[in-house]
Amino acid sequence: MFADMYRARVLAIGCAGVLAFACALLAAKARAGAGDAQKPSNELVKLQQEQVATLREASEVAGQLFAHGVGSIADVNRLNRMLVDAELKSATSHNERVSILQDALAAAKKQEEFASQQAQAGVASALAPLEAKAYRLGIEVSLAEEAK
Repeated sequence: MFADMYRARVLAIGCAGVLAFACALLAAKARAGAGDAQKPSNELVKLQQEQVATLREASEVAGQLFAHGVGSIADVNRLNRMLVDAELKSATSHNERVSILQDALAAAKKQEEFASQQAQAGVASALAPLEAKAYRLGIEVSLAEEAK
């Protein structure tokens, strides 16, 4: 029973993460299609900067909590994905988006490796490495789209 509840929770978290990432990719693609000519308002820029700073701090805290055995890797991954989304939304140039995606790709590769290790050790479900791989592939797709 507990294992079934755990699997359902992991699946729900995974689905939510994949959905959030898909929305982020669609938003980034829409912005990229609009071109770099549109300048955001000062108020929007300030809000985006505050969001990115807050997510960076939250991501660091989640990482520290996980390192001390108090937090979950799901929190770390979720916050890192939210941070990438916020950074992409605030990016004002093609080169900036490419840089953000390259950094995200390097982190996603590490997350995928870690998820595979956890699944092999029986600490995470078999879904964890698949979710991590899907996320990495999504970033690679975004990078390929930026290269067009």
